[in-house]
Amino acid sequence: MKLMVSLLVFLLMGPALLAQKELRDKESVGVKQVELRKSDRLSGIDFHVLGTSYFFGRRLRQDIFIGGEIGLLPDAFYRVLYAGKNFTEENTTWSSDRSQADQNELAQRFWIHFFLRWKPETDRMEMDAGIRWSLYKNKIAFQDSFGSPLFWGLYAKPAFGYKEFKVGVRIDFGIMTQNEPKSIREFVVMGSPFLRFNFK
Repeated sequence: MKLMVSLLVFLLMGPALLAQKELRDKESVGVKQVELRKSDRLSGIDFHVLGTSYFFGRRLRQDIFIGGEIGLLPDAFYRVLYAGKNFTEENTTWSSDRSQADQNELAQRFWIHFFLRWKPETDRMEMDAGIRWSLYKNKIAFQDSFGSPLFWGLYAKPAFGYKEFKVGVRIDFGIMTQNEPKSIREFVVMGSPFLRFNFK
């Protein structure tokens, strides 16, 4: 008799239990797909102390993202690592001509990046490499002749930390130009530390 009752309960409840299991499986797959779609996107903020930028991107392949970045305001702790006469500052590490070093001081206004980011699954480090365009102003000297220097070049941006938070440094290397009163072109290398917060 007990066997008959158990068989009857199984026949009545079995389809319902199977349906619930299929529904749970579908919900689990749906959650995983949403998480996968979220992990395919990239966004966050880099803070250079005053200078602040927003970046965004999408996954290109397993550990590689492609994206863009826009930023405003000066980097308070930037350093000109190498420059010529017209952009060497007092704290410049290497220079071909320091004759105007006490008069030059750049202030960044605006910048745009296009980058590839290597972001391994360990999430302990990230590495950007890309193209950089930035607009500057010389704060002290040559206000009559130095209006808005422009930088065109490449940059590398390693960052280290844990999950959302990273600390790193951006290294820029390229050409700084100025067209007033005469055309000026100098190769420069600059560095700037930053803090990163990843939204995704």
